[in-house]
Amino acid sequence: MKTRSTWIPLLLLAATPLAAACSDSTSGSTDGQGKVTLKLTDAPGDDIAAAVVTISEVYLVGDGVPRVTLMNHTVVTDLVSLHNDTELLVGDAIVPNGRYSQLRLVITGAYVQTTSGDIYATAGYDQVPAGATVMGNLKTPSWDTSGLKVKLGAGQLAVAGDQHVLVVDFDVAESFQTETGNGDWVMHPVVTATEIGLTGTIIVDVGLAAGVLATAAQLADVEVVLVDAGGHFEGALPLADVDGDGRYEASFYFVTPSEGPFEVSLRATNDLAVVTDAPSQTIALGSGSEASVGFTIQSLTP
Repeated sequence: MKTRSTWIPLLLLAATPLAAACSDSTSGSTDGQGKVTLKLTDAPGDDIAAAVVTISEVYLVGDGVPRVTLMNHTVVTDLVSLHNDTELLVGDAIVPNGRYSQLRLVITGAYVQTTSGDIYATAGYDQVPAGATVMGNLKTPSWDTSGLKVKLGAGQLAVAGDQHVLVVDFDVAESFQTETGNGDWVMHPVVTATEIGLTGTIIVDVGLAAGVLATAAQLADVEVVLVDAGGHFEGALPLADVDGDGRYEASFYFVTPSEGPFEVSLRATNDLAVVTDAPSQTIALGSGSEASVGFTIQSLTP
């Protein structure tokens, strides 16, 4: 099975105002406390069309500190819809200073739908689409009580009056598997929580050659394409003038980066043709690092 990198557009990390986030803790940090924000994302599975889970509680377990509840209301989400996207799970939750070794998600129900349309669900799950036929069971351990243990990317989370943003990556391909022998499915979640400072970013900067004219609408129809070392398509992002300075860019923010190398190129949509100074460029990426590459558009024509 191919190991996939999980990435999201860089702007999505700041797309949701934290002031409006669903948090079960009082706003505003005080002495002896910090803040924790959790954003949920997904690495996709080729044979899975939907993977819906109900998360009823999220909490931290620390070393010598009491358990800290970050969220205790119900969130229902389709993990497949979060490929190259994020959903705010916890926003600016107040957390006492200390070292936390575990993040736990209490999952009280789930169903998985294959690309052929078959649905497998936990017993009595009320989020199965109306009128759908459940073909079999989705078996899970007792995560509705003790909670699913989520691996912390750095092994622990140290809170010392500061703010932390973690991206919780739920690997659908690894987490939902068929059970040999009886046709049921089993859920063995592979989930990691990585602090943003430990992730990696690829920034692609694009400019126009002298004499080349292009409208903002035309440039928005140009995409940056990312392919991994094995030739597998990782994804594409449209160009955007983020800073309003006439330079266009696309930023891939990796939650679970591999070192690559990656091949980066540009392609045009909507019947445009783009020619750049180099057909493609190769770039490597390490954890916690930022790598950049630049292109110059020589022509952009219908």
